[in-house]
Amino acid sequence: NIEFRESDLFSNITEQFDLIIFNPPYLPNEPKAPDIALDGGPKGYELIEQFLKSAKYNLKTKGVILLLFSSFTNQKKVNKILTTNNYFFRQIDKTHINFEDLFVYEIKKQN
Repeated sequence: NIEFRESDLFSNITEQFDLIIFNPPYLPNEPKAPDIALDGGPKGYELIEQFLKSAKYNLKTKGVILLLFSSFTNQKKVNKILTTNNYFFRQIDKTHINFEDLFVYEIKKQN
């Protein structure tokens, strides 16, 4: 069974999930022309950081997060955020499209 939910991150969600797929706005913003679909904050990872801090409470013990982000987002910073929040992660895909690389990470809670 699949159930889709719409929420500002986890603000309206109390359940825990086996799988969370997160395709956030991940590009560093340009103050002159913000685009909510792409704007990941001034450095591009702020929304990812906010998501990862709260996702651990909504992820089942053996659950998985799939996270997509761009090479324009600081990959080392994303890795540090994951480590700081006690996640195990691995890159499961990388695709080059036009002028950027897109990464997909598989993320799990550290037990």
